[in-house]
Amino acid sequence: MLHQQAHSQQLFRQAIVRVKQAKAPADEIALEVR
Repeated sequence: MLHQQAHSQQLFRQAIVRVKQAKAPADEIALEVR
């Protein structure tokens, strides 16, 4: 049970990292446009 929880937390963190990586270029472009 604990192992499963740790694994899902790792997947969750990876998903957050991917979202941040996908968002970063858009944020940089928005800053340049301003």
